[in-house]
Amino acid sequence: MPSTGRALGPFADVSTERVEGAYEVCHGTDEQGRRVEILTLGTTSAKDPARRRMLADAVGWARSTHTPADAPILDVELEAEQPYVVMLREERLRGITRVLDWLLRMGPATGPIRRITTPVPPHLMRVQPVSGPVPPPVSAIPKRKTNGPFVALVVMALVLVVFGGGALAIWVARDSPAVSSDGPQGGDKEPGGKPPGETATEPPRPVIDEDRKAKLPGTESMWDEANSVGAAVSSEPGWPFAWRYDKRLGCDAEEKEIDCVVRADVPGSDELKDARLAVALRPCPGICDAKARAAVLPADVSWTPVDENTYYVLVGTGGVFRLEMVMYVTDPQNPERHWQVLASGLGEGAHGREIVEKSINDVYAQAG
Repeated sequence: MPSTGRALGPFADVSTERVEGAYEVCHGTDEQGRRVEILTLGTTSAKDPARRRMLADAVGWARSTHTPADAPILDVELEAEQPYVVMLREERLRGITRVLDWLLRMGPATGPIRRITTPVPPHLMRVQPVSGPVPPPVSAIPKRKTNGPFVALVVMALVLVVFGGGALAIWVARDSPAVSSDGPQGGDKEPGGKPPGETATEPPRPVIDEDRKAKLPGTESMWDEANSVGAAVSSEPGWPFAWRYDKRLGCDAEEKEIDCVVRADVPGSDELKDARLAVALRPCPGICDAKARAAVLPADVSWTPVDENTYYVLVGTGGVFRLEMVMYVTDPQNPERHWQVLASGLGEGAHGREIVEKSINDVYAQAG
């Protein structure tokens, strides 16, 4: 029988729903009256730095693998005597259990954890609680920003250690910006050797290939010549393909990620039932062989293979439809570059399902 009536942090009516060794899952209510799920550590485990670090890692993993089908993280407190992670409790969305399952995969639920512990990252220590209406969780893939100079230094150091100075000289010669042998560059050129005012050429924009038609198993709808009146086209510079989505959605593109949600100002948008889409690109390491693909394939989903390049999962329960897909493609502009394509959609009712199917099937067809 679950315990009831306790308080944890700012949360009331907290009840323990599941205990797995050091980890405890609770239900409760936040200060705004919303139902929440709380993942916390037991009293003894909360004193273990390794457990706290694992919980911080779990937060990072949950954010990096978030899809429209996952409940949003509302609050994180890792400095408190009893640290916790809080997610919205919503039956239609995957909740805190997926974070707990990840923790259980990463190490034993009890006893010591064999890992090197480091201070918890400051940005994970405390996040500002989400207040007011919860925004639609449409970010399928995390923003992966890297510090170019830092990465370059790390790569050079590793090459120097592994291969020696000769290999390092080759690496620098191939990838470092060219430097003129006529002496130092003066103020008549911008960094990279471009004259003042000259901007970098924008990568080409992909176009729709009308001859490409395909549907994932178990789906019914797709965009084609006879059924494309309501379609808008996503054609981002540098992407290896373009794809179509319902023009009643508004899409926001940043780097190699595109998030789409229903536009409330468009007539008929209520038919979409809050449909959401997210499509993203990630580099596939090396030649993108089976080992490399396994390393970057999200591990928290039971994927069904279509072929060696495509995996998907289709779930329809209680009128809510979820479709996720992972593909591996070669860049048509650079045969040595390989991409992992991730597409995720969530819709409710017949219209919501149709929009999700059409869009993700078009990604499948155009990227294939």
